[in-house]
Amino acid sequence: MSNFAARNLTMGQMNALVKKLGGEATVLALLAGTLKFTLVPVEGQLYNGSVFFQTRDGLWVDSNLERYVGLDGHIIRGTLPTGRMLEHNTSEDYSFGKVGSDQYAATLANVVDLGQIQALIEAQWGGASGTLLTKGYANLFPVKGKDGTLHVVNVYWRRDHRAWYIYCHPFCAAYVSYAGYRVFSN
Repeated sequence: MSNFAARNLTMGQMNALVKKLGGEATVLALLAGTLKFTLVPVEGQLYNGSVFFQTRDGLWVDSNLERYVGLDGHIIRGTLPTGRMLEHNTSEDYSFGKVGSDQYAATLANVVDLGQIQALIEAQWGGASGTLLTKGYANLFPVKGKDGTLHVVNVYWRRDHRAWYIYCHPFCAAYVSYAGYRVFSN
């Protein structure tokens, strides 16, 4: 029984979970695949990404994420970011603004947090369809670095490896993102 996912939960906790999900009918619909839901982090809580953002089966994480952004201590937003498709090859300063511009300041004030990225990946674990692109195109997220500057997290699904790949780099005005990529924002 070591594979039993709820082995450490009491019957009371399992009952509370069924109630929180909306009752027995909702749980049965989830199990039947006729209903799905997305987990959204609770707004205002401190986020600890050091558990989720670790390379393992189904997820590869670039060490630059920890190096530039850090995984712990971020305040969580209670919403999911929205994405827009790039219609043509676009430089990062076009997508996020030139350093010192109002657009750049607005991007920096409304960066995506790691909890939001985690929620999107978890909703599409295994490359399932959803908000994130899964056909080899990148999903780009502006995030705030440890130093307070803008960084970009690139999340994409590698079908050949059956895993999400996450890269992080400092904002670079000349870096070009290709048509078909999706850029997210709050």
